[in-house]
Amino acid sequence: RCSADEGRRATARMSPPSEGLHAPDGALGVLGEKVGTPDAYDPSQLFPVPRARGRTPLGLGINGAPLPFTGEDVWNCYELSWLMPNGVPRRRVLELRVAHSTPNIVESKSLKLYLNSLNFCEFASEDALLATIRADVHATLGGDTPPELALHAHSHQGSLSARVPPLDSFTCIDDEPIERIEHPLLEAHEPVRLRPG
Repeated sequence: RCSADEGRRATARMSPPSEGLHAPDGALGVLGEKVGTPDAYDPSQLFPVPRARGRTPLGLGINGAPLPFTGEDVWNCYELSWLMPNGVPRRRVLELRVAHSTPNIVESKSLKLYLNSLNFCEFASEDALLATIRADVHATLGGDTPPELALHAHSHQGSLSARVPPLDSFTCIDDEPIERIEHPLLEAHEPVRLRPG
């Protein structure tokens, strides 16, 4: 249910737009800038950084010359959450693998802001979520090789539940089927202010 039009409207509502989003060559997007958190899907948050910025001064890849190495960038994104169609929030660790041959990389803060823009988006399935992320990130990276994505329930360093004794008297209901959660606070068009006690 998240669309690029929603993203453009969300960007317009955010606190003053950062100059970094449309920074001149040599700038690093929103890195070092004070920016608001997107409140709706916004793929325009993704900021490309040309790999040539680091490679050309080293004489690598000039005029399409083959690179003397292979590899990939591996990102572990711990702040991925979204809504299922019934309004239930989901959280996973996103593993993002980017081939070394892409023309660009994604500036890290812009990736975090983009992933945060998915917080209130409903996706029919994890596959639909991954397809959206893959398409948006691939458009930013450029090139022919789309990123590889995987979702993990916990970080690779091990979850808290793996380090504490089993709690047999408790039952985790995170994955239990729920018909629909209504969330009027999440749909508020005005800031929610809490009054002290």
